[in-house]
Amino acid sequence: MQTALAGQKVLCKAPRQQVAGRRQLRVQAYKVTFIRDGKEKTCEVGPNDYMLDAADASRIELNASCRGGVCGTCVSKLVSGTVDNEWLEVLDDGNVLSKEQIAAGYILPCSAKPTSDCVVEANSDWGVHTIEKWSHTARA
Repeated sequence: MQTALAGQKVLCKAPRQQVAGRRQLRVQAYKVTFIRDGKEKTCEVGPNDYMLDAADASRIELNASCRGGVCGTCVSKLVSGTVDNEWLEVLDDGNVLSKEQIAAGYILPCSAKPTSDCVVEANSDWGVHTIEKWSHTARA
Protein backbone atom coordinates (compact mmCIF):
# COMPACT_ATOMS: atom_id res chain seq x y z
CA MET A 1 0.00 0.00 0.00
CA GLN A 2 1.45 3.36 -0.97
CA THR A 3 0.39 6.60 0.63
CA ALA A 4 1.28 10.15 -0.35
CA LEU A 5 2.64 12.02 2.64
CA ALA A 6 3.79 15.61 2.18
CA GLY A 7 4.64 14.91 -1.44
CA GLN A 8 6.66 11.78 -0.56
CA LYS A 9 5.70 8.20 -1.17
CA VAL A 10 5.84 5.99 1.88
CA LEU A 11 5.71 2.23 1.52
CA CYS A 12 3.71 0.60 4.32
CA LYS A 13 3.71 -3.14 4.75
CA ALA A 14 1.67 -5.12 7.23
CA PRO A 15 1.67 -8.86 7.87
CA ARG A 16 -1.02 -10.59 5.85
CA GLN A 17 -2.50 -14.04 5.78
CA GLN A 18 -4.69 -15.90 3.30
CA VAL A 19 -8.22 -16.54 4.48
CA ALA A 20 -10.65 -18.32 2.18
CA GLY A 21 -8.96 -16.97 -0.91
CA ARG A 22 -8.86 -13.38 0.39
CA ARG A 23 -5.96 -11.46 1.83
CA GLN A 24 -6.66 -10.22 5.32
CA LEU A 25 -4.69 -8.06 7.71
CA ARG A 26 -3.41 -10.02 10.71
CA VAL A 27 -3.90 -8.12 13.96
CA GLN A 28 -1.83 -9.12 16.95
CA ALA A 29 -3.68 -9.40 20.24
CA TYR A 30 -2.52 -10.38 23.69
CA LYS A 31 -4.37 -12.58 26.14
CA VAL A 32 -4.99 -10.71 29.37
CA THR A 33 -6.33 -12.65 32.33
CA PHE A 34 -7.98 -10.62 35.07
CA ILE A 35 -8.26 -12.18 38.52
CA ARG A 36 -10.94 -10.61 40.69
CA ASP A 37 -12.38 -12.08 43.86
CA GLY A 38 -10.69 -15.41 43.07
CA LYS A 39 -12.27 -15.72 39.60
CA GLU A 40 -10.25 -15.61 36.39
CA LYS A 41 -11.57 -14.11 33.16
CA THR A 42 -9.54 -13.73 29.99
CA CYS A 43 -9.95 -11.43 27.02
CA GLU A 44 -7.89 -10.41 24.02
CA VAL A 45 -6.42 -6.92 23.99
CA GLY A 46 -4.87 -5.30 20.95
CA PRO A 47 -1.46 -3.66 21.34
CA ASN A 48 -3.02 -0.20 20.91
CA ASP A 49 -5.99 -0.80 23.21
CA TYR A 50 -6.28 0.02 26.88
CA MET A 51 -6.83 -3.00 29.09
CA LEU A 52 -9.92 -1.52 30.78
CA ASP A 53 -11.63 -0.85 27.43
CA ALA A 54 -11.00 -4.43 26.29
CA ALA A 55 -12.26 -5.80 29.61
CA ASP A 56 -15.45 -3.75 29.24
CA ALA A 57 -15.93 -4.97 25.67
CA SER A 58 -15.58 -8.55 26.95
CA ARG A 59 -18.02 -7.89 29.80
CA ILE A 60 -15.35 -8.29 32.46
CA GLU A 61 -16.33 -6.11 35.37
CA LEU A 62 -13.53 -4.01 36.84
CA ASN A 63 -13.70 -1.03 39.16
CA ALA A 64 -13.38 2.24 37.24
CA SER A 65 -14.38 5.84 37.58
CA CYS A 66 -12.56 8.52 35.57
CA ARG A 67 -11.15 6.17 32.90
CA GLY A 68 -8.30 8.61 32.38
CA GLY A 69 -5.62 7.63 34.90
CA VAL A 70 -6.29 10.32 37.49
CA CYS A 71 -8.51 8.78 40.19
CA GLY A 72 -6.85 5.44 41.04
CA THR A 73 -10.12 3.51 41.25
CA CYS A 74 -8.98 0.83 38.79
CA VAL A 75 -5.54 0.26 40.37
CA SER A 76 -4.49 -3.36 39.83
CA LYS A 77 -1.42 -5.53 40.28
CA LEU A 78 0.42 -6.89 37.26
CA VAL A 79 1.19 -10.50 38.24
CA SER A 80 2.93 -11.43 35.00
CA GLY A 81 3.58 -9.93 31.60
CA THR A 82 4.47 -6.41 30.54
CA VAL A 83 2.48 -3.27 29.79
CA ASP A 84 3.06 0.13 28.24
CA ASN A 85 2.43 2.72 30.96
CA GLU A 86 3.71 5.64 28.89
CA TRP A 87 0.43 7.56 29.07
CA LEU A 88 0.31 7.18 32.84
CA GLU A 89 3.89 8.34 33.21
CA VAL A 90 3.17 11.46 31.15
CA LEU A 91 -0.18 12.25 32.74
CA ASP A 92 0.29 11.24 36.36
CA ASP A 93 3.73 12.39 37.52
CA GLY A 94 3.34 10.32 40.71
CA ASN A 95 -0.02 11.70 41.84
CA VAL A 96 -1.92 8.41 41.58
CA LEU A 97 0.86 5.82 41.45
CA SER A 98 4.37 6.54 42.63
CA LYS A 99 7.45 5.24 40.82
CA GLU A 100 7.82 2.72 43.68
CA GLN A 101 4.26 1.46 43.17
CA ILE A 102 4.80 1.12 39.43
CA ALA A 103 8.09 -0.72 40.10
CA ALA A 104 6.17 -3.02 42.49
CA GLY A 105 3.82 -3.96 39.64
CA TYR A 106 0.82 -1.71 40.22
CA ILE A 107 -0.89 -0.46 37.07
CA LEU A 108 -3.99 1.45 36.06
CA PRO A 109 -5.77 -0.69 33.41
CA CYS A 110 -7.45 2.45 32.06
CA SER A 111 -4.00 3.76 31.07
CA ALA A 112 -2.09 0.54 30.36
CA LYS A 113 -1.65 -1.24 27.02
CA PRO A 114 -0.30 -4.81 27.00
CA THR A 115 3.01 -5.56 25.34
CA SER A 116 2.76 -9.30 26.08
CA ASP A 117 0.24 -11.78 27.48
CA CYS A 118 -0.58 -10.65 31.03
CA VAL A 119 -2.16 -11.72 34.28
CA VAL A 120 -3.65 -8.86 36.29
CA GLU A 121 -4.97 -9.08 39.84
CA ALA A 122 -7.87 -6.65 40.06
CA ASN A 123 -9.20 -6.96 43.59
CA SER A 124 -12.41 -5.16 44.34
CA ASP A 125 -11.04 -3.71 47.59
CA TRP A 126 -8.00 -2.01 46.06
CA GLY A 127 -8.21 1.44 44.55
CA VAL A 128 -8.23 4.08 47.26
CA HIS A 129 -7.30 1.53 49.95
CA THR A 130 -4.12 0.59 48.09
CA ILE A 131 -3.20 4.23 47.57
CA GLU A 132 -3.84 4.97 51.28
CA LYS A 133 -1.73 1.96 52.31
CA TRP A 134 1.17 3.19 50.19
CA SER A 135 0.78 6.73 51.52
CA HIS A 136 0.97 5.54 55.14
CA THR A 137 3.94 3.29 54.37
CA ALA A 138 5.78 6.14 52.65
CA ARG A 139 5.25 8.44 55.66
CA ALA A 140 6.51 5.92 58.21
